[in-house]
Amino acid sequence: MLKTIKNNITHPKHAFLYIKERFIKIFLYIITLTIIMSLPIIMLSILNPRELVPNSSDLEGKYHYLYDENFEIIDSKLISNNNNLLIELGIFNVTFGDSYYDSTGYYLSFKENNIETYYNFGQGITIQNKTYEYKDYYIENFKFEKGSSRVISNVITDIYSSNKLLIASLTISSILINLFDLLFIILLLSLLAHVTKRLPFKFKEHFNVNTHIATIYAISTLIMTLFNFKAVEFIPIIIVYIYQIIAYRSIRIIGKIKVRKKDE
Repeated sequence: MLKTIKNNITHPKHAFLYIKERFIKIFLYIITLTIIMSLPIIMLSILNPRELVPNSSDLEGKYHYLYDENFEIIDSKLISNNNNLLIELGIFNVTFGDSYYDSTGYYLSFKENNIETYYNFGQGITIQNKTYEYKDYYIENFKFEKGSSRVISNVITDIYSSNKLLIASLTISSILINLFDLLFIILLLSLLAHVTKRLPFKFKEHFNVNTHIATIYAISTLIMTLFNFKAVEFIPIIIVYIYQIIAYRSIRIIGKIKVRKKDE
């Protein structure tokens, strides 16, 4: 497999060696490329899951809402003066009070007697996850003040990052996104080749070839992610298109020559 990946990167025309490859091998190769693209989040989920969830800097600009509303925890009981608050952090949501919110995402909710975590699919569909006691995080007596933002943000980060089901779902969803991204690129390249190249190939054969051409897309996407080059995310698309041009230009179709007899 490593040799195949290397050859596909160094010699784009080698992609045509797999034009007749069986579906199961093509499928396994696509999965391999998807795993390569997903390596950063897979490693983070194993080694440092805190990087995948909100941290103190994410909460810093919104923490003032908490002490503006005079939230306080006394003897493991949230005192909210009938106030409710929602802090949105992308797909993550932190709520205070007993109000229900229908937005899709992961929720960490400070309730009257404990902290609840759940996933909301919208339309009233939720999956309850875990419940935590205030005393477990030493905030059974806690006042939300300007100087206490780091304490509460650490609690939020600790709960989210220690939730194995949450981290697993984040990792799996990221892998699936990369899979669909890769399939879209392969299908786009295959359709482009099928329509514009005058070659006696079926669409399936174009798909097989462009699956291997897409190796460079997976590798360059991995590099872009590792170095956080968000401003130039389009570069892998340009590179894989150049690879496709190089690969298809290497193809020469030789027609059959009919030899006639002397008396014809």
